[in-house]
Amino acid sequence: MKSAGIMADINPAPTQFYYNLIYGNNNGGILLTGSGHEVYNNTLYHNNESIWNAGEIDFFPWGTGVSDCTVKNNIMVASDGKHFFTVNNWGYDSTKGHDIDYNIYMGNTEWRFIWGDQVTSDFENWKTLSSQDAHSLETSTIGLNNPPIDFELSNNSPAIDAGIDVGLSYDFAGKPVPQNNFVDMGALEYPISVNIALGSATYSVAENGMSATIYATRTSGSEGAVSIDYTTSDGTALAGYDYTAASGTLSWDDGDTLDKSFTVTILGDALVEGDETVNIVLANPTGGAFLGTPKTAVLTITDVSTASPGGGGDCFIATAAFGSYWEPNVMTLRQFRDEHLLTNWMGTRFVEAYYKYSPPMADYIAEHDGLRSVVRIGLAPLIGFSWLAVNYGMIAAMAVLLVVCTLINSLVMMSISHHNFHF
Repeated sequence: MKSAGIMADINPAPTQFYYNLIYGNNNGGILLTGSGHEVYNNTLYHNNESIWNAGEIDFFPWGTGVSDCTVKNNIMVASDGKHFFTVNNWGYDSTKGHDIDYNIYMGNTEWRFIWGDQVTSDFENWKTLSSQDAHSLETSTIGLNNPPIDFELSNNSPAIDAGIDVGLSYDFAGKPVPQNNFVDMGALEYPISVNIALGSATYSVAENGMSATIYATRTSGSEGAVSIDYTTSDGTALAGYDYTAASGTLSWDDGDTLDKSFTVTILGDALVEGDETVNIVLANPTGGAFLGTPKTAVLTITDVSTASPGGGGDCFIATAAFGSYWEPNVMTLRQFRDEHLLTNWMGTRFVEAYYKYSPPMADYIAEHDGLRSVVRIGLAPLIGFSWLAVNYGMIAAMAVLLVVCTLINSLVMMSISHHNFHF
């Protein structure tokens, strides 16, 4: 016949009892007499199978009273009709000086608690009688995996993160305590699942850097195959113009803890537009993994284009045609670009395309004097329109353009009519 799981009797010195698995005993789980004991993070399961009705934790005055004991972070699962916690007087007052809290109780019992000379089956009444267990829990589902074979906490156990730090470092199985910032109740800490996070919350790459490499890390465990999805989205940079959008899945095999990475391709240009940003997000972890921190990041594309005096970048064709960056007509076109084209999305895209394709044409124009004269004539309407927009605003320039187009159309129609009349 089994006796109690742990007994401290006959005036024992103050003792710590922590991180024990105690189950299947007939006459109680932990039985204490004396004073000053500390009972932390034990899992007690069906330890009261005899007719004695000893508790999972039992204070009994064996030759002396019981006082000043601390009982915290314990899991107590009682058999039907048996006791959780018994504080017996037996000629002594064994209710003095205790600190009992942050425990969890489970069981369909008739006489669950004894406090001195009072017996109650109601948890709230127990808390009132004893003035203990203010933060403790009563539950119908404790969340143990498969007792008495496996006493690990399941992932939905109310005991997870429900305890209080009592200064202990390792659980029954040797796992560090705590596993996830908060102490669990019971003898076994719930192990942290795999976390996947970005390697950094900020990345940067030069505009002419071709691509940026983004890293993701797997921490807190190597068991099982896991994966995570990644996506990019526009910040101030625009996909298709400043970078190529990226999305996909990063995967780790069982036992693999190496960092994984993906690349974001950068689309450089000669346009002076300042630093731009791309948003990066991790989502949809699989294989039991969780999103760690950081799960989002910002990629900054640093501008390396050099502005010429008075504006951003050269007007290549106009400069080649007129022979000088400082020629007044070139300055007018540059001012029109800065004040009107670069202030809207469509204009900015036009300028980017211009800077991408115009330099070879400008080089060819600069080498042929006759062609330079033709280009100057061809640029005259654009220069005139730009001058009007710079000095009088875009509306005025559009109005003048409309009038000119109307006059030209009228002259053409008159010419056609005159020709038909004579014909």
